[in-house]
Amino acid sequence: MTDIYMGGEPTESGLFREIKEAAELEKVRTFDEYRSLVDDIIEDKLDKGFLDKNENIEQMKHNLESRWKEIEAESDRIVTTFS
Repeated sequence: MTDIYMGGEPTESGLFREIKEAAELEKVRTFDEYRSLVDDIIEDKLDKGFLDKNENIEQMKHNLESRWKEIEAESDRIVTTFS
């Protein structure tokens, strides 16, 4: 994954786009895999200083995890298309 710093902190919608792309590349098929991916990307952003540790990271994770159905639907569409 390549990070391009454009100034400011990533938005939740921007993080979701990044997570969605990573989920497609990594062929994420389960909620546990998705949750792990969310954790990894959030931790990476924290480590690189793109997110502030004083933010409500747990709420951000929860919000991103709650979007699993969008990832799952896309995953099902891809599997069905290429099966």
